[in-house]
Amino acid sequence: MLLRWHTSPARGPTRCCKFLPGATRPAPGRGAVLPAEQPRGPGPRGRPARAGRSRVPPGPARGGRGQALEQAVPEGAIPAATLVLARDGAAGLEILVIERAERLGFAGGAVAFPGGRVDPSDRPEGPAFRGVDGLEEADAAARVAAARETFEEAGVLLSDGPPVPRAQRQALRPRSDRHDIRFGALLAGLGHCLDLARLRPFARWIPPEGLHRRFDTRFYVAAMPAGEAHLADGVEAVRARWARPADLLEEADRGAIRLLFPTRCNVARLAQFADAAALLADPTPAPFVQPKVEDGWLTIPEGIGYPWRRERLEAAIRG
Repeated sequence: MLLRWHTSPARGPTRCCKFLPGATRPAPGRGAVLPAEQPRGPGPRGRPARAGRSRVPPGPARGGRGQALEQAVPEGAIPAATLVLARDGAAGLEILVIERAERLGFAGGAVAFPGGRVDPSDRPEGPAFRGVDGLEEADAAARVAAARETFEEAGVLLSDGPPVPRAQRQALRPRSDRHDIRFGALLAGLGHCLDLARLRPFARWIPPEGLHRRFDTRFYVAAMPAGEAHLADGVEAVRARWARPADLLEEADRGAIRLLFPTRCNVARLAQFADAAALLADPTPAPFVQPKVEDGWLTIPEGIGYPWRRERLEAAIRG
């Protein structure tokens, strides 16, 4: 899932900030764990932790409870949703990420989570959905969008039902992507039902104020369903893979992958969990995150569970 914003003409030339559920590739001085949050003592595998890098601490940083997830959002923000699929690997928690095609004009080659805009057709209506009662309308639609985008980009169905052959999936994915068929109708045709409670809120991000185009993005986490396998769509996502959050951070540090600021923040937060069970059982309320620009840095608040909280503005903005 990618977020983009443009600066106001009154503030200078229009520029595009690529706000992707991933992190920017760090370079010296471009991103940092703030001094109060820098790790102390040995890092993973007994190696000393280096200043300015996000390492895996003993447990989730809780700090404070953060802001309410269901708070008002400025008029005109575009609803979007993204999903972090989790499973346990040999060394603990692994998450599913996709690599965007290099040819794409926006964030080509970046590593992200599956996601996209919430479509008007993402209302959870009909027998293909359950777990809707008690959910705020926008939250329910965003959960459907996150599940739909995950199927379109990564080929994974979060719904319950009979096995779906690969050929049938491959035929349905582009139809869903073009909105030729509503996701609820697609699931019903497969004899599937999606329990929205399977998707747990993880965070809600919106770009700074005073920008033309803003995405109100809800992040969710869910366990990888048994029997499912990922397969990149080959169009927007050229690759899909499982990785430990700490390994993604290390890959970004050495320049092997591109992670944009919101993704880096969330990957660093995910790296605090030992396994999928700990992540899915975490009772911390999903924070509302709105970065600010301060003295040439893009920053997010303290006390909401994020060990990686700022990055040089020039690293987050591309002309």
